[in-house]
Amino acid sequence: MAKHPQNADGIIKTSSSIELAHLEVSGHFGLVDNSRSGWDFFKLWRGCKAMLVTIACKYRFASSETFSKLKVFGIHCHKSQIDVWEMRPVAPNIYVFLRSSSFRFEEKFEASMVISCSKLVSMLQNCLKESRTVLENLDKEHQLMLVKQQLGSSTPVARLDNIYTTDMRTLKKAGNKKGVATCAPGTE
Repeated sequence: MAKHPQNADGIIKTSSSIELAHLEVSGHFGLVDNSRSGWDFFKLWRGCKAMLVTIACKYRFASSETFSKLKVFGIHCHKSQIDVWEMRPVAPNIYVFLRSSSFRFEEKFEASMVISCSKLVSMLQNCLKESRTVLENLDKEHQLMLVKQQLGSSTPVARLDNIYTTDMRTLKKAGNKKGVATCAPGTE
């Protein structure tokens, strides 16, 4: 369960219910609604950040070095395209959020579109596998530090939940939807 829950159109979880990706769909195929698309982009960014903060809380005794290798993903379907965004921590409360892949559906179907879309799905699948491996390493480090603390280790530990905290204030949709629409990619 996320520490900072929000509604999403879909999520991808591990078998232990850790969220690694979520989906935002900004209307039906071909809909051009920049306000809605911008708002969903903001929700995507916020959701990715919330996933990382939740993971930092769960594995609070793991190392920052391992945590910085973790990526979570946001999938944004808008207009006639699918964008895959990734977020990872790089320093305390500093995150990189970038578009790692994009696919645009053309009005006229072509066989090459199936191949391109398959590549996007395959890339996301591989990235999720890498993130699961990082989660396994975080779990091992966390468990090891818990045992050391129980045995009376005097080594101070920088806890991830103290390093990667975040202000998860939310924007109110009615008041900020129009402003958010002007700053989201693809809403020009």
